[in-house]
Amino acid sequence: MEHGNRAVELALDYEEVKALAGGEGTPLEDLLVRFKSAGVTSVAITEDTLAGLRDTGRLSLSPSSFGPLDDDSPSSNADASAASQMLCTSSHEIAERVEKHLPEKFPFTPQTRVETTARGLYSIAVPTSRELVESVGMGLDRDAVQLAREAGLSVVGRLYDYPSITAPAIDAMAQDLSNAGVQTVIFAAEEVPGYRDLLDTTAEALMQHRVAFGRIEFAKQHGEAQLAEALSSKVVRVHSISVSEMITMSPAEAVERFSRAASERNIRLCYVHLFPQMKATSVEDNLKYVRALSDALRSSGYTLSPARPYEDFKTPVILLFLVAVGVIAAGALLLEEFITPPRSVTMLVMVVGALLIGAVLLWRPTQAAKLVALAAAIIFPALAYCLSGVDERLQGKRNRSSLNRPARHLGAALSAFIKATALSLAGALVVVGALGDLRFMVKTDQFVGIKASQLLPLLLIVLVIATGLLESRGADWRSRWGQARDRLEQLMSRPLLVGLAGIGVLGLAFVALWMARTGNESGVGVSDMEMRFRGLLEQLLVARPRTKEFLVGHPAFLLGVVVGGLGRRSWAVLLVLLGFVGQASMVNTFCHIHTPLSLSLLRTFNGLWLGVAIGASLCRYVIRLHGNRVARDDECP
Repeated sequence: MEHGNRAVELALDYEEVKALAGGEGTPLEDLLVRFKSAGVTSVAITEDTLAGLRDTGRLSLSPSSFGPLDDDSPSSNADASAASQMLCTSSHEIAERVEKHLPEKFPFTPQTRVETTARGLYSIAVPTSRELVESVGMGLDRDAVQLAREAGLSVVGRLYDYPSITAPAIDAMAQDLSNAGVQTVIFAAEEVPGYRDLLDTTAEALMQHRVAFGRIEFAKQHGEAQLAEALSSKVVRVHSISVSEMITMSPAEAVERFSRAASERNIRLCYVHLFPQMKATSVEDNLKYVRALSDALRSSGYTLSPARPYEDFKTPVILLFLVAVGVIAAGALLLEEFITPPRSVTMLVMVVGALLIGAVLLWRPTQAAKLVALAAAIIFPALAYCLSGVDERLQGKRNRSSLNRPARHLGAALSAFIKATALSLAGALVVVGALGDLRFMVKTDQFVGIKASQLLPLLLIVLVIATGLLESRGADWRSRWGQARDRLEQLMSRPLLVGLAGIGVLGLAFVALWMARTGNESGVGVSDMEMRFRGLLEQLLVARPRTKEFLVGHPAFLLGVVVGGLGRRSWAVLLVLLGFVGQASMVNTFCHIHTPLSLSLLRTFNGLWLGVAIGASLCRYVIRLHGNRVARDDECP
């Protein structure tokens, strides 16, 4: 599905291109053609407002007594009503637009009157307040649209909301966009038209007139989330770099950011701001920048053309139910690892779970999908610990005869790692099946519980290690829980040593940092050095593996199993816990369903082979170091 939509749209802001042309003395139509040749596919044209037309000198606005304007009429008079305004313009095109749009925007006011004065000016009487009339959009500039068309560019519309907007006005706005050949609209300012009461009307109008909603990534417009949810099959994801960011950003950094947005987050419209005019070569510099961006996108397999929404898709309910049953079965298996309940109890849990999730699927299928995905992300990494044999290695005693055969330790570590990884990736597959819906792909809805899906499996593993539940496999549940209770009591009664307290503080600090850097909106920034390192990995590997997998989790997993086999249980436990940070992270990668599946698979693969290579090297070094130390101990009298 992702490979069936490879069209990416490059849109420039029309006013920025116009300002660049004016500042450099270049004809606007020529500059548009040059940007078209550089790879630009469209320009974003923001509708005019009466305030904007006034500020640019194309229209005058003054209080009026709501009477005709003739040659001798003053621009204002003492008897003028504050609730009536007189507009005056010499442009026939603007007069036509105002005459058309004002009745649409204010259908409950008296009819607007248009008169032509002897000086060739058009006067328009508007029976409403100045503040209200200034905020109202007057549609797209027809001359700007025509210039874009002549240059071979498409048009992205940008419209404003305004107070007291009505359903007919919303429909008229969408109709005007369609008549102008606009395929995508990106709403301007802080809210979308119809915010609060008429969002359904806005969605219906856009659907009826076949106009896609361009949703800007990371923008916070009022009503955009609700509108996107109603329009999931007509949403185009947009990425933009703000003007303030462009001031301190290099062209290469901007190109990299747009390329990453397209490849990693299904962005299909790049709203490109030009670099500020700071020198005489601004035109050539910006053309070079746009050309570099278009080349980068083409080299990644994208075509430059108007963006189109993804085709609607969702996992059938019956398939989602089967996925949910698989998660319930995994949960029942995890329960058996913990307490060994009677088989009848296990079956009862599975039946009740299937009935409950079936009911939720019929009632709220999207919420059920999120619940199934979250449960899978928690259960499978914990199950991977229980079934991979890691716990047996943690109980191992130091065997000096095996020091001469380091391959035995490394082989055991690799075997446990492969088993754990297979189970974790099975959980990832379940997550993908549960979240197989267009709404998650275009992020009109998203997986909830990112932090919980990484922290809770670790807490379950800590509980298992602390209570020794897996050491009493085969016993009945009463005996197992009795032994677990005794183990916990012994643990809690131990004196708190300074070293142990220090390790605990460091552990809490690590968890706090880990959680702060986890989630859809990280609370901790990334250093410049780390950003450069990430960029290098992307250049070398295409899909950058996650640091907590290939540098932390996977090497720590292998080291933990090896160290456990060498009899260093305390260190082994800490390393294995770090190892399962990597396992949980692998599953979490596939929770970001808006990232193309092929990229997530490649990222995971890169993390695995790099992590195993680093971990295996460290394991060989640790085994050799430990063997030398034992040999020295044997030589001592």
